[in-house]
Amino acid sequence: MLDRFQIIGASEISGLLKEYAGNLYKANIINDGIYNKLCLMPKYLETRYSLAQKLKLDREQFKRFQESCDNFAMKRGRDCEQLVAQDYLNANQGVSIIDAHTSKDISVDNCKFKFRATIDYLLSNNKLLEVKTTSLDRLMLLEEIDFNYYIQTQAQMWLHNIDSTVLYYGGINSIYNKETKQYNHQLLSTKTFEIENDRSNMIVKAIKTCLEWFSYEYEKGNIFEKIEEEKTTKDLAIDNFIAIEKGTLRDAIDDDTIIDLKRLKELETFYYEYKELEEKIREKVKSKMNGYLMASFETSNYKIEAKYSKESVYNQECIDNAILKAKSLQIGDIKSLKKLTIKY
Repeated sequence: MLDRFQIIGASEISGLLKEYAGNLYKANIINDGIYNKLCLMPKYLETRYSLAQKLKLDREQFKRFQESCDNFAMKRGRDCEQLVAQDYLNANQGVSIIDAHTSKDISVDNCKFKFRATIDYLLSNNKLLEVKTTSLDRLMLLEEIDFNYYIQTQAQMWLHNIDSTVLYYGGINSIYNKETKQYNHQLLSTKTFEIENDRSNMIVKAIKTCLEWFSYEYEKGNIFEKIEEEKTTKDLAIDNFIAIEKGTLRDAIDDDTIIDLKRLKELETFYYEYKELEEKIREKVKSKMNGYLMASFETSNYKIEAKYSKESVYNQECIDNAILKAKSLQIGDIKSLKKLTIKY
């Protein structure tokens, strides 16, 4: 993927349009319908303040910031993108993907930053396929596309010179697997929206104007201050990151410590293997005891002694299950078991 350092992307621009909506309307660049939709867009989008602070970061800081913003929805989107795209192809036989994840940049007059639009897929019928994932509940309530996605697709069609985009939503059920410590995703339902290129260029004109206005304010330096009460989640995220960066010492690791870290990683692998084998042996011993309170197993080289304690202890799994039941307003029984101690 191309480096997005010092780039304003198609997925970020909708927040600027929302903030500049009043000015765009007064300048007759947008009509009543677009103005109203911009005003109704969510508050979690990029703002002038958050974008300006992000563009001030150096390359390494920007990379760390991107990593710090990686949340569940973003990971789900990456994990499920191919799954959802393949589902669309399965439902539309004869259509294939001929290009993927291509980026195109443009320099806008009077804007110091380049503007970029990256597509998900270009189809063989010369349409773009844009894949989005969401929860099944939200998908069921979705009657029209999110307007910020409409703006994003208009920007993509503008830079890639395409007439139509298929926006394909996938309703995902995600279940956390404790053993693998990863989510298993299931595609349960989909919704399709077709978006035509707005050849009136109203959105494109609004994007160009916002980029010009933003660049002017950036150069003047009057968008780097914002009242705390007015800050959004995006604003607070960049503020928090900058505060952490200022209070963090960053230095190279010396050669001796590198050797120690390498050995530490090797020992860590052995530790997890040790715990796995210990649990495996423990389960075998428990199975063999079957009713006995004490047991001894030995060979010429090894000996295992096992006994159940007289006191009862609470099984953590039972406790966890009871807590879950309590949260759902059910009564959970916590069972007590004898504690098993094994010596090697």
